[in-house]
Amino acid sequence: MLPWLARKAVIPEDHAEELWAEAIVCATVQTGWVGASEYWKAAVDRLVELIDLESQTLRKITIERESLGHLARSPSGAIVGQTQNLQRNPARTA
Repeated sequence: MLPWLARKAVIPEDHAEELWAEAIVCATVQTGWVGASEYWKAAVDRLVELIDLESQTLRKITIERESLGHLARSPSGAIVGQTQNLQRNPARTA
Protein backbone atom coordinates (compact mmCIF):
# COMPACT_ATOMS: atom_id res chain seq x y z
CA MET A 1 0.00 0.00 0.00
CA LEU A 2 2.83 2.45 0.84
CA PRO A 3 4.46 2.47 -2.64
CA TRP A 4 1.06 3.05 -4.22
CA LEU A 5 0.28 5.98 -1.88
CA ALA A 6 3.72 7.48 -2.53
CA ARG A 7 3.28 7.30 -6.31
CA LYS A 8 -0.23 8.68 -6.10
CA ALA A 9 0.98 11.64 -4.00
CA VAL A 10 4.12 12.04 -6.16
CA ILE A 11 6.51 11.79 -3.22
CA PRO A 12 9.62 9.60 -2.93
CA GLU A 13 8.94 6.16 -1.50
CA ASP A 14 11.69 6.52 1.12
CA HIS A 15 10.03 9.70 2.36
CA ALA A 16 6.70 7.86 2.52
CA GLU A 17 8.42 5.28 4.73
CA GLU A 18 9.53 8.10 7.07
CA LEU A 19 5.95 9.35 7.19
CA TRP A 20 4.77 5.80 8.00
CA ALA A 21 7.21 5.64 10.92
CA GLU A 22 5.85 8.96 12.19
CA ALA A 23 2.28 7.67 11.82
CA ILE A 24 3.15 4.55 13.82
CA VAL A 25 4.52 6.68 16.66
CA CYS A 26 1.40 8.86 16.63
CA ALA A 27 -0.87 5.82 16.66
CA THR A 28 1.02 4.33 19.60
CA VAL A 29 0.69 7.56 21.59
CA GLN A 30 -2.95 8.01 20.60
CA THR A 31 -4.19 4.48 21.32
CA GLY A 32 -1.72 3.15 23.86
CA TRP A 33 -1.97 -0.24 22.17
CA VAL A 34 0.18 -1.81 19.51
CA GLY A 35 -1.44 -4.18 17.04
CA ALA A 36 -5.12 -3.70 17.84
CA SER A 37 -7.48 -2.68 15.04
CA GLU A 38 -7.89 0.76 16.64
CA TYR A 39 -4.10 1.17 16.50
CA TRP A 40 -3.86 0.25 12.79
CA LYS A 41 -6.77 2.54 11.92
CA ALA A 42 -5.11 5.45 13.75
CA ALA A 43 -1.78 4.70 12.00
CA VAL A 44 -3.29 4.54 8.51
CA ASP A 45 -5.44 7.63 9.10
CA ARG A 46 -2.38 9.58 10.25
CA LEU A 47 -0.32 8.30 7.31
CA VAL A 48 -2.93 9.43 4.80
CA GLU A 49 -3.10 12.81 6.54
CA LEU A 50 0.71 13.22 6.48
CA ILE A 51 0.98 12.17 2.84
CA ASP A 52 -1.78 14.60 1.88
CA LEU A 53 -0.02 17.45 3.69
CA GLU A 54 3.31 16.54 2.08
CA SER A 55 1.75 16.30 -1.36
CA GLN A 56 0.12 19.73 -0.99
CA THR A 57 3.45 21.22 0.10
CA LEU A 58 5.29 19.70 -2.85
CA ARG A 59 2.61 20.89 -5.29
CA LYS A 60 2.88 24.42 -3.89
CA ILE A 61 6.67 24.39 -4.20
CA THR A 62 6.45 23.06 -7.75
CA ILE A 63 3.90 25.68 -8.77
CA GLU A 64 5.97 28.48 -7.22
CA ARG A 65 9.14 27.17 -8.86
CA GLU A 66 7.39 27.01 -12.25
CA SER A 67 6.09 30.55 -11.78
CA LEU A 68 9.53 31.84 -10.88
CA GLY A 69 11.05 30.02 -13.83
CA HIS A 70 8.48 31.63 -16.11
CA LEU A 71 9.36 35.09 -14.75
CA ALA A 72 13.06 34.47 -15.23
CA ARG A 73 12.50 33.50 -18.87
CA SER A 74 10.07 36.32 -19.59
CA PRO A 75 10.52 39.51 -17.55
CA SER A 76 7.36 41.31 -16.58
CA GLY A 77 6.30 44.50 -18.26
CA ALA A 78 7.18 46.48 -15.13
CA ILE A 79 10.81 45.38 -15.28
CA VAL A 80 11.03 46.01 -19.01
CA GLY A 81 9.36 49.40 -18.62
CA GLN A 82 11.73 50.35 -15.81
CA THR A 83 14.74 49.38 -17.92
CA GLN A 84 13.48 51.39 -20.88
CA ASN A 85 12.84 54.38 -18.61
CA LEU A 86 16.40 54.22 -17.29
CA GLN A 87 17.74 54.13 -20.85
CA ARG A 88 15.81 57.30 -21.71
CA ASN A 89 16.81 59.07 -18.48
CA PRO A 90 20.26 57.77 -17.39
CA ALA A 91 20.48 60.34 -14.56
CA ARG A 92 17.57 58.64 -12.77
CA THR A 93 18.56 55.80 -10.46
CA ALA A 94 16.48 52.79 -9.56
